[in-house]
Amino acid sequence: MITIILMQLAQYFTVLQIIAQYCILCAMVEFVSVQRGGCPPKKPFDIINTFDPSERRKQLRILACDKYDYVWKGIVSKENEKQGGFFKISFEIQDVIKEGIEKRELIEGETRYFLTRDNCAALTPDETYLVMGKDGQKYKNEKGHVWHRYILDQTSAVHHWTSIGLSPDKDLQRTLNNVMKHLRKDGCLS
Repeated sequence: MITIILMQLAQYFTVLQIIAQYCILCAMVEFVSVQRGGCPPKKPFDIINTFDPSERRKQLRILACDKYDYVWKGIVSKENEKQGGFFKISFEIQDVIKEGIEKRELIEGETRYFLTRDNCAALTPDETYLVMGKDGQKYKNEKGHVWHRYILDQTSAVHHWTSIGLSPDKDLQRTLNNVMKHLRKDGCLS
């Protein structure tokens, strides 16, 4: 009888050890995938071109509302600073088109920092970009202030913003101009 109980306990603890090892493995995989991160797609709006022209604006608005937490337009304010395996990008927010975790009145005209892998395409200083992404993680800076760390990775969309006349894809730029204007004014429609 005692032998049977000991065998059952041994099996029980073996299962617990396997579960614990699995949890550790899952945490390691999650950490590694965050570290890899990937780069923002070179042409994040290519999928929009697969839609009929009459549907493009609607689909782009749905994409901005459903896939991204925030949509900002702004200027890269200085050279990308290399830190470890990342670029730290200073981004002066000119226009909050869609609010994320940080509210428009707190961040418009302010600088936020993006991190992206150093093997990703660098953003050009003094150029304007449209950035769509996921809300940043909170952290405390060296002065003890709470900030948000924003990552540019494969889940982000980064578009070099130009006038329609200078754009290599005039139809896309025209569509983006229209959608961003309406998204800022009316927000996400349910």
